[in-house]
Amino acid sequence: MEKGIARLAPLTGFLAVLLGIVALLLFWGWADAPDSDAPAAEIAAWMTDDSWAIFIVGWLWMLAAASFLWFLGSLRVVLRRGEGGDARVTSIAYGAGLLLVAMLVLFIAPGVAGAAADEFDDRVISPELADSLWVLGNMFFFAAEIFVGVLAVATAIVTLRSRVLPRWFGWLGLLWGVWMLILPIGWIGVIGIPIWILLTTFLVWRVESKAGAAAAAPA
Repeated sequence: MEKGIARLAPLTGFLAVLLGIVALLLFWGWADAPDSDAPAAEIAAWMTDDSWAIFIVGWLWMLAAASFLWFLGSLRVVLRRGEGGDARVTSIAYGAGLLLVAMLVLFIAPGVAGAAADEFDDRVISPELADSLWVLGNMFFFAAEIFVGVLAVATAIVTLRSRVLPRWFGWLGLLWGVWMLILPIGWIGVIGIPIWILLTTFLVWRVESKAGAAAAAPA
């Protein structure tokens, strides 16, 4: 029973992408988020009038981040098995993944904080405060670009050295990861984040399924 659950653990990567996409669709749809260049007064009104929508979107987004954290555990096991030794690069990949999770949570946190201050603390969300909270998330978005790049590059290095995952995946991840590290153009590659997670999830799940089947086979 436990081994069967362990084989399904990598699929939390799929759950992370699903929850993340739902959260983004609700953010721009139901929560009616303002444009990135909206006036400060409009942003303040949004945090005040749509606070519960912001809470729910933030909750889904954080669940997505938590699911990705769970997936990182499975990725770490596969990479460490392939790298062997002191698993130095695997540790870098895992650490970058943890920082990515933190940046993703902090990306949505300022907006949720503004909504919570109005809804629960009866604080007045001035246009100046709302504008500051709104732009604060941009910094965490840029940091997320860097750490997802490090995660992809480190995963690619272990893959190319050990072939624990397909080599074509290693080369693809290496090129995309380096691209994400270049901030002026990295934002263009953001669409690749869910694609990379889904692809990595499938490959890790396949490796873990084969390892589990081999371990369960009679001698």
